[in-house]
Amino acid sequence: MNALFDMLARVEPMHWLAIALVFLVAEIVTGTTYLLWPAAAAALTAALAFLMPVDAAQQWAAFAVLTIVLTLTGHYYVRGRWLKRTDPVTLNERSQTLIGLTGVAEAAFVAGFGRVKLDDTVWRATSADEVAIGERVEIISVEGATLRVKRV
Repeated sequence: MNALFDMLARVEPMHWLAIALVFLVAEIVTGTTYLLWPAAAAALTAALAFLMPVDAAQQWAAFAVLTIVLTLTGHYYVRGRWLKRTDPVTLNERSQTLIGLTGVAEAAFVAGFGRVKLDDTVWRATSADEVAIGERVEIISVEGATLRVKRV
């Protein structure tokens, strides 16, 4: 047991980088984003140990605190904002996620047909309303590759 404590007491910056690498490999294998934060904490602890003369106990404390802080904030930002859950109803119907978005008419609608620019894509569209070029429209349904829109 003393050998383990002696080893933990002699931790150096390169050890922290190795620990970070092990956590990153484990993260790549699992893909959970939970192991990303201890990896980042180990890398930051290595930077701290490189820049400042801190003993092993302070390094372990910094690693523990950084792991907790990064895991909590990382979980909030990554899971809550970047990895939003897909609605099960639209999981296999990606076009249904367009409903409710607004775009701009690229051309005046003639006989109910026209073109709408949505983000960087121009879509074929139909509308019961008279839509002039440049008017904002809201998508009310998607039928194949054609959007049904109404004026906003």
